[in-house]
Amino acid sequence: MLAELKAELERTRLTLRKLGLHIAETDRSAVEPETLSLLLSECPLHALHDQASNLLPIIRRVETAPERLDSGRTRYRSGKRLAVTPAMRALLKTKLQNQQLPLSAIGRSHFPEFPQGRLNTLISRLIYGQQKTLKEDEWLRIKTVLDSVSENEFPTKPTPKPAIPHIPKKQDTATTLSERRYQDLRPDLDSETIPSPKSRPALANYKLSDRMINMGYIIIDDELYDRLHAHRRRSGVSIRRLLKSSADAPNDLPVTTVQAWFNGSTLSAERRLVNWVLDAYGNLPDRGTR
Repeated sequence: MLAELKAELERTRLTLRKLGLHIAETDRSAVEPETLSLLLSECPLHALHDQASNLLPIIRRVETAPERLDSGRTRYRSGKRLAVTPAMRALLKTKLQNQQLPLSAIGRSHFPEFPQGRLNTLISRLIYGQQKTLKEDEWLRIKTVLDSVSENEFPTKPTPKPAIPHIPKKQDTATTLSERRYQDLRPDLDSETIPSPKSRPALANYKLSDRMINMGYIIIDDELYDRLHAHRRRSGVSIRRLLKSSADAPNDLPVTTVQAWFNGSTLSAERRLVNWVLDAYGNLPDRGTR
């Protein structure tokens, strides 16, 4: 099935993300929400092993991409893609560890055309080997920005180093279910298909700089990582439904950002955003009680 899906992707010259966008624009009900989320996050092809049989009839209805011209150019514009090498991943990791620059702020100031959270997700996927190729001009742009950006560009007020951040538990929350309408959210995930937490890189040597702490970032440690997954499994509500159906969801919290927390590709996040997700999931009743 995967081989057939790969052949269809080559025939149509669609990426998995473009296939997801095509489905979102034509018929969202054709696939499960989690499948659509995987496509839009540009997951590895092997992650769609169980969904390939549902995707094949959809992509087979897509027209074949234009043939190449004699000049070797295609009838559409397409940038050259580079294979992501270990050296590229090491370079990104070194720059981010040494400078501790806030990717969200860099994305807003230097990549305004990117959707919110895309730069964070893209670099996380590059570092952890989840993205195998990248447009050459996109790589050169990212590398140039990280080379030239200065910590002075994102000043923070000097404040005393805060205590270990407290993540409020469900009983600490004063907001009622009726006020937030979380009770109206129905489970959209099958308990048999909810993915289990993936193994992540060891956190022993992962530290946040004072700068990141002052900006409100926290480490998504193992306890917090397990709590996020436990809430999703208990409630049966997907990340996408939780965000799209909640009227008070933060404007700067895209689905891809939360997915990066759940799949282990992001090890830190803004405390206020993590608190909102824990609060929202914590207020949902258990699956089967609605």
